[in-house]
Amino acid sequence: GFWNEDEEIWEVFFNELDDHELESLFGSNDEIDDVFGVLIFKADSYEEAHHKFMKWVEHELLPLLEKK
Repeated sequence: GFWNEDEEIWEVFFNELDDHELESLFGSNDEIDDVFGVLIFKADSYEEAHHKFMKWVEHELLPLLEKK
């Protein structure tokens, strides 16, 4: 995640899979940035970002990886 000083918010990206796998996880409607990957969410604080990321991994990423 990155702190966006302009918006004063955390932006959390995911870019640990190839583009095809990212598209499977997020759908083709999400824009995939070549450097940062897919923006998965924004958060007001580091603690909120950490909590959201842990939930996202548990409910979204792990089920996808188990299908491999």
